[in-house]
Amino acid sequence: MDIVINFIFKAHEPAAWFLTFVTVFLNALLFYFITCKTKHDFGIYKRILKFLTLYNIFYSTTQSVTVPILYAGDYYFTLIPGGYAMRFFSTYAQMVWGSFVSSCFGMSLAVLAVHFVYRYIQICHYRHGYLLTGYYQSIWFGYMLFCLTAWMIGCVGFLGMSIEKERLLFPDVLRAYNLNMTNRGYVGPHYWILYGTQLEPQYKDWSGMLLVAVATSSTLIMMCFCGYRTYYGMANVVAKQSAKKRSRKRRWN
Repeated sequence: MDIVINFIFKAHEPAAWFLTFVTVFLNALLFYFITCKTKHDFGIYKRILKFLTLYNIFYSTTQSVTVPILYAGDYYFTLIPGGYAMRFFSTYAQMVWGSFVSSCFGMSLAVLAVHFVYRYIQICHYRHGYLLTGYYQSIWFGYMLFCLTAWMIGCVGFLGMSIEKERLLFPDVLRAYNLNMTNRGYVGPHYWILYGTQLEPQYKDWSGMLLVAVATSSTLIMMCFCGYRTYYGMANVVAKQSAKKRSRKRRWN
């Protein structure tokens, strides 16, 4: 078992970089086609797609630099930056970097949510297309930054390193992965602490999880609502077109 774990740890970072190179190549190719081979009539949608491709490149590169290792215990969940470059940073800097990678995941959900909103407005409320132009674009971009900031505050301010976490985390990770946590940063919630037979909630960590949950739930609600309404709107359009075709056939007959 130790041989398998050691192999996984050694192959983890090269595999991550290989996938990143593939991602960069494919997204760069996609960016080229969106920019040069797509009609100008697409307008704002071209900018959204180009932003998505650039963000994919940025997020994949950030993850490969970090190489996050996830570990879940009975009362906590932890992200450990395991990349080679991380050894040149202090433990606090590693924790901040791990928080930033987590925040990029939160922002990726916000980017998808804005894409869902665009599709919803264009299909169901095309007369309100102005909500996607002008200074409204800065509002949508500000929402993405809000999700990124909420995750960063939640992770760095509330879910960072502590002595209580180290007492459980260090021996557990050493036993599970044979990974020495000395001089390694980490970030993640610690739900409870066991004192004797009593479980005491960690309100600081719960506050951080609440902040992250608010930002994340807003993106999921937007995606679910806009996705459902868009599907419903498209179904109505198809039904109307089918009804028109049937009426034409009746007239011809």
